[in-house]
Amino acid sequence: MIRVEKKNSTGSVWMPVTLVDSSQKPSKRLRTAGKRWQTVSKKAGVECISEEYGPRKVVKQFRIKVDVLLKRKPYRPGNPTPGVIHFDAAKLTNVHKTYSIIKDDTAISGFCVKQKVKHWTQGQAIGWAFNKLMKDSVEKGTKYKIRVRIKVDKIGDNGKAFRLLYAHYYDPKSWRSKVCGQIDFPAADVPNGKWKWYYFPSPEYKKTGREQVAYVWTPNNPKNISAVYVDSFELIPEN
Repeated sequence: MIRVEKKNSTGSVWMPVTLVDSSQKPSKRLRTAGKRWQTVSKKAGVECISEEYGPRKVVKQFRIKVDVLLKRKPYRPGNPTPGVIHFDAAKLTNVHKTYSIIKDDTAISGFCVKQKVKHWTQGQAIGWAFNKLMKDSVEKGTKYKIRVRIKVDKIGDNGKAFRLLYAHYYDPKSWRSKVCGQIDFPAADVPNGKWKWYYFPSPEYKKTGREQVAYVWTPNNPKNISAVYVDSFELIPEN
């Protein structure tokens, strides 16, 4: 049982929740509930289930996430490192609708994110906010590195295939940010259509500001790269 403190009349109510083990398939009860919600919400014409975004956007995103939850493959690494935090990119919130969630049997969960080549801004890139996950362990002296599983559709070997960068949103009242580290990967060094783990520079935890985000930034290089796919992110303790 958990309780969430909120500023309105529906806050501070104890509610049961289900914890899902990513190494196991979803339970029969969870699959039944998820499929029922998908069916009933469509028939009822549900338009909004959240206060955060516009009406139809949230429902569409939520339906995709429920589908990923119900159909994903169990995550069972052969030699898991203790303390690793694994995050499937298909669970990201696609606020700006700049990429799509697609089924891919070669991805770890069976789903991945695909972003076509275009002139994207930093905020439109594929980003994972990681700083809250680091807080407790960093205060105990643990250092981390981040890696991401990526593949690309490659046409040629010139220019950039993608960029990995950290952004620190230092102002808690706005989305102003500062890039704290970045690496460009040349198209010539990246295999075509094959998943591979790529490492970010080691992140430095920032106590102030809004959040820190690890981004996979797709370049505007249409003559050499047509799309970038992201499978998952991992936060790995170094010591």
